Amino acid sequence: MTDPHAMTAPDAAIDRIVTEIVEIAREQLVSDRLWRPLEALAGRWHEPFARVTVVGEVSVGKSTLINALVGQEILPAATEALSSVPVELRHGDRTSATVAVQRGDAITYRELNGTAEIGEYLTTRGEKGVEVRHGRDAFVRNAGITLPSPLLAEGLRLADTPGVGGLNPAHRRLTLATLTDCDAVLFVIKPGEPVSEPELRFLAESVERVGTYMIVQTHRDQTGSARRLRHNLDMLGQTATWSRICDGDEKEAERLAGKFADVRGEAVSARLALNALVQPPGPERDAELRVSGIPGLAERLRQEVISRVGDIHRRDLLRLAESTAAATRARLTERRTLLGQDDAASDAIRAREQNIHRWAADRGDTWKPDLEAATLYAQSEVRRLAAERVRILRTTYLDRFPGMGVKKLAAAVPQMMDEADATVIEMRQIVADRLNDAVDTIRHRGPGDAVSAHLDRLSLMDGLAGNLPTSFETADLTPDTSFLTGVASMGIGAITHRPDRRPDHEKDRALPVPAHRPPPGHGTGHQGGGLGYYLVTAVVLAGLNAWRRRKARTQEAAVRVYEEVVRAVAGPAVEDSVRAAERERDAIIEVIEDRVEEERQQVVRDREDLAQMTGLTTDRRVELLNGIDLSARRLDALLAELRKVGA
Repeated sequence: MTDPHAMTAPDAAIDRIVTEIVEIAREQLVSDRLWRPLEALAGRWHEPFARVTVVGEVSVGKSTLINALVGQEILPAATEALSSVPVELRHGDRTSATVAVQRGDAITYRELNGTAEIGEYLTTRGEKGVEVRHGRDAFVRNAGITLPSPLLAEGLRLADTPGVGGLNPAHRRLTLATLTDCDAVLFVIKPGEPVSEPELRFLAESVERVGTYMIVQTHRDQTGSARRLRHNLDMLGQTATWSRICDGDEKEAERLAGKFADVRGEAVSARLALNALVQPPGPERDAELRVSGIPGLAERLRQEVISRVGDIHRRDLLRLAESTAAATRARLTERRTLLGQDDAASDAIRAREQNIHRWAADRGDTWKPDLEAATLYAQSEVRRLAAERVRILRTTYLDRFPGMGVKKLAAAVPQMMDEADATVIEMRQIVADRLNDAVDTIRHRGPGDAVSAHLDRLSLMDGLAGNLPTSFETADLTPDTSFLTGVASMGIGAITHRPDRRPDHEKDRALPVPAHRPPPGHGTGHQGGGLGYYLVTAVVLAGLNAWRRRKARTQEAAVRVYEEVVRAVAGPAVEDSVRAAERERDAIIEVIEDRVEEERQQVVRDREDLAQMTGLTTDRRVELLNGIDLSARRLDALLAELRKVGA
């Protein structure tokens, strides 16, 4: 079998060029801030993963589809009622699973023993068993599974999510929140049924967040499945379909119809594929697999998702390498000027001092107001969101309690908890988005100067590190209580990185920004999206956790839970997000001020170097100049080769 991670000749050339650029920077004593981000990614960038989220109504066949794609029945069968636990699957040498179990304010991690325990922890049937093992009111927050799978080994991660339609709009919002770090969506529908209004609403909201969308219709083995799929796809491209949810806004309905006019679809039979996989290899097995449609869907994922993520990583690494080489060459030019012992040396030092003054004047008055305004705007948006969610909670739950029976009241409690979770996640994204916008404004105000270039390199480095594969470790599940969105949890990193995976004709549309990233150079590639989103809320909504598993079977009990949820949304969730915005702002300020201080120190070193140059012998001066010229020529040659390889 071909190694999916075996390097191509161009990739090996890129790695060699990157290594040489870093070596030149080291030899010429260039500041490590310039080359560390590039060094951290050398040799790792060419193994990215793509995250694909599988969404659809409850019991539509999402888990069975995932089982067919990974080639084994790892998730509980469709005959069992799955709980609303988000699950991420990634490649590993052996099959293992880790769950995050919460009881009260504490989260513990348990590695499961085989598929039997996976079924016990991820189904409603096993909920009581979780309480027996971990204590009353314990429940599973999320789960991660590693397993040997050819498709996953090619650089794919699959996420199974709660149902997005039906009577639980909070599930829809939670799933939408996880799409920020998602590369593609597989939207699963059943044949012979029109797309429901909740499904349409989800499609309308999610299409703005994801670059690649595929409609997957199950039960391909049924007669006429291809015709039914074509009918559903045609309906999604019609304005009349979207008018049902657009409240008379025909322009919006037309826009949505245009978005889905060319959406691709696949009809599959996941069950037929799974049945074929247990048969001995041979023509009959191969024929059944082809009929199932699963190989065709897998190939489409390879071509339209996995390969595109690799291309994006290559493009970003080339940009980072070029930026680092250019910054290194600029530093070499400065050193050569210092060796010249003429007015040009003093002029270069003065130019650096002027740039420092621009950033430091009036204690940052040229850029700090942007961050302050963004912080205040984010805080006001958070408060508005809380007020809107409280209104929705009242009209969706409290006002309807009098007309609910015992079963509906019992079902309302976990739904209200999901509303609180979804609200916290949306608040986190608001904070990240607003501060990202501010940093973009600041960075583009002085393009090319030392501080702006530093922010550029950090953003590129993060965009690359964010999608590198890792083993599924407890660290991947552990919430960062210091802050859980973007800047403070990673020092700044990719707060400004906006990976653009859209077709060229859509490049003018604003993109959501990935919110959770690791510190530059930590080398884990951990995504805060996916599973991390579901643990963010555990810290902020700790006071709600004791209520989460309670069965409210009376109106009075349901009202008490409602009051707790409203209190949490309007209180701790807002307060924490407001403080978080301030912490993010302060983290950005610290990174910028540190870079300005480094520029000051460079000026001091340059003046010292200039003074020492007067004592150099002619031969030593010529030797240093020749070394600089040789390094500069080598950098130019490496840049030319890099552009040729990347063309």
